[in-house]
Amino acid sequence: MLAIYSTLLALALTLIASVVTAKTPVSNRPLWGLCYSPYNNDGSCPAYESVESGLNAVADVAKNIRLFSTDCSQLKFALKAITKNDLDMGVYAGLWITDGDQRKNSDVAAFIDAAKAYNSSGLIRGVSVGNEETFKNMDSAQVVGHINDVRSRLRGAGLGHIPVYTTDVDSHFTPEMAKASDVVNVNVYSMFDGSPITMDQAVQRVIARANHVRDSVAQGKKVRISESGWAAGGNLKGMPLTLENQQSYLRKFKCAAEKAGFEYFFFEAKNADWKKSMEQADYEYNFGVFDSNFGHKLDFSIKC
Repeated sequence: MLAIYSTLLALALTLIASVVTAKTPVSNRPLWGLCYSPYNNDGSCPAYESVESGLNAVADVAKNIRLFSTDCSQLKFALKAITKNDLDMGVYAGLWITDGDQRKNSDVAAFIDAAKAYNSSGLIRGVSVGNEETFKNMDSAQVVGHINDVRSRLRGAGLGHIPVYTTDVDSHFTPEMAKASDVVNVNVYSMFDGSPITMDQAVQRVIARANHVRDSVAQGKKVRISESGWAAGGNLKGMPLTLENQQSYLRKFKCAAEKAGFEYFFFEAKNADWKKSMEQADYEYNFGVFDSNFGHKLDFSIKC
């Protein structure tokens, strides 16, 4: 009798575990991608368990994630969490080059170590060398030099199959940067256009600007909208930054981007409370589709 009870208990625990760990199938996830910064609310580096928990939430709504750096072991932790939990998400990594060669070299070394460890998984789908560097006043020729340098290092490490590119604001992306990049990654926001607009107008402007890059800059290469979003709060020249409008923008943008044939990363996964210590504008920490602790903010039952 004890053996029967033990068997039944084991079966029950197995069933409970399968229910707890079951993830939304990729085909049912509404978003192509989400930008993800894993930092704790005070700006400190997260423990692995925090990244694992966060990515389990992200995997319910997004097929892919975009990272901005490798600091705090975030790439290594993300790859481990996705593999361990069978989350079936693509990872688009980032290298931080804004703060000089020492930081860049550290990011490249961490990327190579993580990419080699998970090379057979195919999880890493690309790597961006920098983010908005010409917008931050780096010369485009320098950006091209960084792209070529990273590509050379990856080839030397046996990772030449990974697409290498940079990411910048659509108005700052040059033909030279497009030529050097395997994919044209552009951040496109209408939220900063300077006068209040409706969500229909906001989305129409973003798609029009992405189409302009595709037609006039990309030279036939794939254009991906690497960031777009709408803050749910804060003050910005009278822009209607509300949770209701964030929900509306998300739905309209997703449908318009897919109709226009763009892959995209919505900005961003969780509210960036960690930016409060950096004294950034209040809207900067209100872009998350989840709150800063991955509590739900938005309705993801989106139909186009």
